[in-house]
Amino acid sequence: MPGPVSQSYEPPKNHTVYCAFCGHPYPPGTPTSRAAILAEHIEVCPEHPIGAKLRAALARISALEADNERLRDIVVDLAHDLDNIARAERGEPLTERRES
Repeated sequence: MPGPVSQSYEPPKNHTVYCAFCGHPYPPGTPTSRAAILAEHIEVCPEHPIGAKLRAALARISALEADNERLRDIVVDLAHDLDNIARAERGEPLTERRES
């Protein structure tokens, strides 16, 4: 009767594990799954499909953050302009825009 089946294969402690996509070697003893060092490499691996998708998503997030900052500045300027319109209608002095 066969013994229990292992849930995951772990190489011997002195064995070097390599990235399946680019061949990057990990330090001896690195587990083959669920290790922070593996996830860190995926983020920068030039060949890993998840890494490429992650880098593209991060680039989109960065672009959206820049757009959000520009839109925030526009809203602040519009609020200032509306305030000055109300001041002008009441005959009050207008205010200068603050530099952001």
